[in-house]
Amino acid sequence: MLKTLVSHSEISGTFSEFPERANQLRESASKKTMGNLVGEFFKRVHSESFEPEMPEDQEGACISFGFRIGCSDDFTEAFKESLALLVKERNQLIHQKLLSFNLHSADSCRELIASLDDQNLRLKPAYEVLHGHVKGLADLAAMMGEVLRKVEDFEEKSSDA
Repeated sequence: MLKTLVSHSEISGTFSEFPERANQLRESASKKTMGNLVGEFFKRVHSESFEPEMPEDQEGACISFGFRIGCSDDFTEAFKESLALLVKERNQLIHQKLLSFNLHSADSCRELIASLDDQNLRLKPAYEVLHGHVKGLADLAAMMGEVLRKVEDFEEKSSDA
């Protein structure tokens, strides 16, 4: 979800290059560590402004899409702490717990299951917030698709005239 939010929160360019630019942003986000994604998420999505990069000598329509979430400072700080905990626990799981995990030991399996169940309870609220953000982004992207179709129709009609 973080990759989706980060890669789709700021996209701008000419109509013809917009899909390629979106692909570049998705590819870039797919290579980031979870900690970097969290940092980018707060830098992009939980920020005040979006200054699109628009080429001065463009051919065709120029499009800019920015997705922001406005929240109180208290909520943002609490959410930052939540996601920092998520990153910390994920890193502990991958880099420590799984190294000492014994698949052939019932006690080791029960210990890991209990740890993951506890983690799930703690992190579920952050998951639900991110899920709501992704849903909001998807709804806006659907509306943006309709706008882009209208721009494309307009450009086709203008070039035929």
